[in-house]
Amino acid sequence: MTWEEIVESARTLEAVRRCGGAITAEMIRTGRLSLGPQMQKVIFNNPATVVVWDDDTKTVVKCGDRDVYDPEKGLALCFMKKMLGNTGRYYETVKKALAEYEKTQKGDDDGEETDTEV
Repeated sequence: MTWEEIVESARTLEAVRRCGGAITAEMIRTGRLSLGPQMQKVIFNNPATVVVWDDDTKTVVKCGDRDVYDPEKGLALCFMKKMLGNTGRYYETVKKALAEYEKTQKGDDDGEETDTEV
């Protein structure tokens, strides 16, 4: 799956969530769902990634001092942060999910997929 396909899938899922899961004939006819704010500009400037949206807002994420800058991860986190209200609370969601995952991995080296409730 290409990055463009991943982004389009995320937009489609967000559109379905916004309309309460109901996809209308108009959405199917036009081939486009109501996707919310669209990216106008993306700025990759190590250690930060900035997305300027068409609703006149911007989202900024920065990697920590111990992290290695990854523009793809920065862009993905900008989407997550925007979906979660464009505040710092998105990071709490990430930390909680990772903590749950790490608890399940202690002593579990079988390589099987793990579900994590957030």
